[in-house]
Amino acid sequence: MQYTVRKAVDHLLRYLTPDERVIPPVDGTESEGRIESALYALNGGLQELYALSSDWLSTQSQGEILNAPTATNATLVKGSRVASLDTAASWMEGCTIRVTGSGNDNEILEISGTDINLRNPSTLTGTIACTVYHDCLILPANVRELNGTVLLPGIGEIRPANGEKDLRAKTYGHTSLNDSDYAFVPGDREEEVYSGAQPLGTPRYYWVDSVHSLTEGPRHRMKLMPMPNAEMIIEYRAEVSPPNYTIADVWVQDPESGNDPGVYIPAPNDFTESIIIPIVAQRFKSSPFFRNDSATAEITRQ
Repeated sequence: MQYTVRKAVDHLLRYLTPDERVIPPVDGTESEGRIESALYALNGGLQELYALSSDWLSTQSQGEILNAPTATNATLVKGSRVASLDTAASWMEGCTIRVTGSGNDNEILEISGTDINLRNPSTLTGTIACTVYHDCLILPANVRELNGTVLLPGIGEIRPANGEKDLRAKTYGHTSLNDSDYAFVPGDREEEVYSGAQPLGTPRYYWVDSVHSLTEGPRHRMKLMPMPNAEMIIEYRAEVSPPNYTIADVWVQDPESGNDPGVYIPAPNDFTESIIIPIVAQRFKSSPFFRNDSATAEITRQ
C-alpha cells in the first residue's frame, strides 16, 4: 500500500497510548513534540534507505530546457563585478556573458532580479549590448550526483570531462578554427585554454562542480561546451536526496480529505509496509515519547 506522510505518522503514533495519538498538533505541547519525533524517525529512515538502496529508490530522470542565446544590454562599471541587465532570467546564473567590445567572456555568478555579480571585473563602462549563453545548469537542490548518461534527445550523448580545464581543452581541441573565434594552436593548449571567446555549437561535453549560495547553500551545476547555439532539451539521470517532511505534510484543515495533505512517500507500494515502516519504527522507539515497552519486542521482530 502506498503511504502518505500522514498515514505513516498515524502508524507510528499507534504505538503510543490512545490519548497520545492527537492530530492536529497543538503548538508548544507534547502533541507537537510527538509528531515531530515521528517525522524525525521517518526522515532519518528514508535517509538510511536512500544511502543503502539501489537505483530503484534514489535515482530519478530529469529534463531541462537549454535556452537559445539571449541578447540584452548590460550596465557596467570598469573594475566592478557588480552589473545589471535590461532583461534577466533565473536560468542565467552560472552562464557565460559576452559583452560587445570585451576581449574575454565573463560569467554570471549570482543573479537577483536584474542585478548580477560577475566572475571577473568589467573592463568596460556604460550600457553595452551583450549576449548570455545557456552553458550552465544549476541542478535541483535535491540532486547529489549524476548517475548515468547525459543526452540531448534527437542529437546524441554528451560526455563527461575531468574538470574545467579538461572541459575547455576537449572543446577547443575538437573545434575547427573556422568555427570559432578561439585561436587554438596545437601545443599551446595549456596557455590558451582559459582565455578567448568560447565556441558555439551543439554541446559535446559536460562537467559538474559545486557552488555555494548564501541563500540556498551548496548546489551542483553542470557546465557545457561548446555553448548551445539554439534552444534544445537536455536529459540526465541523477541520484537525489530523500525528501524532508514537516508537520505541514501531516495535517491540513480540510475535512473532505480527512485533514491529510496527501503527500506520498516516494517508494514502490509493496516496499512501504515491509521495509520502510519497520525501519522507521525502529528509529521511533528511541524517541523520549515512546514509553510502550510492550511494543518494543514486536518492533524489533519486524
